[in-house]
Amino acid sequence: MDAVARGKYGEIAIIKQGATYEDVQTALHSRITVCTYDSFARIAPVSDGDLIICDEIHELLSGYGMPDKRPKYEFLFGQLLAAKNVLCISATPPDFLREYGFKYVEVVAGQSNTVQLTPITYKGKIQHELARLLPTLDFGNHQYLIRLNNLRLIEQLVCGFKGLPEGQVAVLSSGSKEVAGGVYRSITDTKLIPDEVRLVFTTSLIDCGVDLYNERLRVVLAEHENEQLSVANALQFMARARRIPLLPVSVYKQERKGKAFDRDAAYRALCKFAQGECHALNALNAQYQQLSPYLSKGSYCYRESAKYSTYNSEVHLYEVNRLTIHYEVEQAAIRSTATADFFSQLEAEGHIEMRGGEQVRVARTPETDELDRTAKAIRKSAEEQALEFVDSGCANTLFTALYHATRDLGLRQRIVRLEYDVRVSAEATMLQENHQRLFDDQAALHVFRNYLKLQERHIAPEGIVPLMREHRGNRKFGDLLVRIDTLERIKLCDRLPPADRRDVERILRHKRAIEEKVTGSASINSKTGNRVTADTITDAVNSDRDTAIMLTKDKAMRLFRILFETDVVVVKENGKTVKYFGIVADNTDVPAGDGTGDNKIMQH
Repeated sequence: MDAVARGKYGEIAIIKQGATYEDVQTALHSRITVCTYDSFARIAPVSDGDLIICDEIHELLSGYGMPDKRPKYEFLFGQLLAAKNVLCISATPPDFLREYGFKYVEVVAGQSNTVQLTPITYKGKIQHELARLLPTLDFGNHQYLIRLNNLRLIEQLVCGFKGLPEGQVAVLSSGSKEVAGGVYRSITDTKLIPDEVRLVFTTSLIDCGVDLYNERLRVVLAEHENEQLSVANALQFMARARRIPLLPVSVYKQERKGKAFDRDAAYRALCKFAQGECHALNALNAQYQQLSPYLSKGSYCYRESAKYSTYNSEVHLYEVNRLTIHYEVEQAAIRSTATADFFSQLEAEGHIEMRGGEQVRVARTPETDELDRTAKAIRKSAEEQALEFVDSGCANTLFTALYHATRDLGLRQRIVRLEYDVRVSAEATMLQENHQRLFDDQAALHVFRNYLKLQERHIAPEGIVPLMREHRGNRKFGDLLVRIDTLERIKLCDRLPPADRRDVERILRHKRAIEEKVTGSASINSKTGNRVTADTITDAVNSDRDTAIMLTKDKAMRLFRILFETDVVVVKENGKTVKYFGIVADNTDVPAGDGTGDNKIMQH
């Protein structure tokens, strides 16, 4: 249905994404209001007589990892706790709601389908294994649904697979939702994958809330190298097929040994830390509690007080952000689960039958090497073309064309926030018509997003593309953003809200602790002074940290390199290679730059 709101003063109103304020107000006059989690944040707080029915309640945690959704989910969580009448529904309900007095009632289906699950533990690159698998599938007799939550890898596989005509292969992702006549529309409208489509790749888009009535369907779940597939997500996805009494499913899971993790202890430790932070913040004079002339942005890296506490303007107090804590504990538990335990938990489900098990070592072959080379060349070409576009000096025309060409709502919102004039122009229309393929390319879109992220951080326009070229790759670019955001908070400490200020003060204490341990570069090069290793630096950082927020060596060393320009000496000791670190310069003392060199990062 295209209407954003329906049922003016009627029995039922539906609020959809994009609804206006007037649409929402009209809908609230109806006896029943239906909306998404995102739209719920636009509705006034519930009253005592209201009943909230929250479907797919597991989404409260599984979807919380997306930064733009967090404030909306936190509002929903607060309303669920405040309301007197609440019914939550899920096939995989999260346990943490018991803590808040929710009663759990199990509804047993009179008849349920059985999943015949083949567990496959693999080591290597999943795209290579799937590339080997695709030519062996029986597309004549079956349709195949493959979940691979990485659009770049999906595009690589689709590009390299020649076993089906283009019209018989479909890709489902957030960008395909609004395509008129597309497969996603067909699934949501008819609950069927069109018969002519024999192979469907999907991201996590249809993990829940979608039914499939196709009766000759085979399902594959493939965890990629940067993913931690949870039992709940696997169960939800396997339940999409509703009309197959005996559903064959293959699940590829990376080989992991797992580690011991005490969920309750981790939760208690984080709550104790957050309560201490809230106590300290609430001891401040009220006028300072809510003082926030500068609202910090960016990730929550090195921002523990700001992450685990939130200011409640109604009661004028800081409160523990428990939803964040529940989410982080859940993610830590998923990361610590061994592959064997993952499959054991699935086997414990009454409707799942295990069929043997396989151990796969994905070997490199000339074919897989060629697949990687081709994908890399295509991706690099798209990235380079996108970089040339943003470096051409016609940013407004480019982002106007991109605004009208892309279906990525988050990207469009970012373009508007940066005040680009998105009104249609002849130049933008011509650019869109000539380069629509580039505007649909995921590698190119990634470049455009990163450009806007740096622009949001007030990097001088002439310095953005050089920085992007220097920090290619997700890890390097992510480190760059963390560095910019952390140094910015340090520079503007006096203007930060109290929780962020406590985080900066903690970082500055780490800085002083490091300075006491680490000497200058000249000292380590001449083998004099305090030659320190990464372990020493990590210990110095964690000496002033609560047990609940200890940094790993990787994060401690990243903070070290943010605070200081560093040098390293590599030596052989007792037959082993040892790295010693020293300080060249203090990055926090660098003044705002003139637009040249590395000071572009700090230009505001």
